[in-house]
Amino acid sequence: YEIPKRDWSSDVCSSDLMARIVPSDIVDAAPGGGNTPAEMRTLLRLRDGLDDTYVIYHGVHWARAEATRSVYGEIDFIVMNRFGRLLAIEQKDIEVAVARQDLVARYKPRRAGRGPASAPDEKSVTTQVSRNLNALRTSFAKRNDERKLHVDHLLYLPASRLAGALPSDRKSTRLNSSHVSESRMPSSA
Repeated sequence: YEIPKRDWSSDVCSSDLMARIVPSDIVDAAPGGGNTPAEMRTLLRLRDGLDDTYVIYHGVHWARAEATRSVYGEIDFIVMNRFGRLLAIEQKDIEVAVARQDLVARYKPRRAGRGPASAPDEKSVTTQVSRNLNALRTSFAKRNDERKLHVDHLLYLPASRLAGALPSDRKSTRLNSSHVSESRMPSSA
């Protein structure tokens, strides 16, 4: 999957035929509502780079109550084509590293009081993507007579650097980053 490239110095689209965004008011929403500037650039890039036969769902939230806790998450983007095929895109604008044969996002450490900063908080990107996709599929099945939902997925790293070689069980076609050298990407056989 490749996101079309264009000059993003202006939000003016060269064509009147661009993808529809859901929610439709997200582009006009005030910054800081959970939408990072990088995600907004990606959203505009998708909108302007895809024609009007595509729909882009941004910030698809889900939640599930379990016996002892609530589980929740968000899919950054879901792109749907005119045939109903779906592509879920998880965007990371922080360092993504390879640790224990997994892709992990390294979040800035949180400071407790005035003490020293703790170690970076690492979260499995693979687990996050799987949990989000499974929640989407489960919710769809419950609402649609147990029918299956087929969703493809992509990890998009527009400004991140991948630290370490990509694990051998991860397909390079599922990763889009200008900061990953091809020599570190295994061939997807």
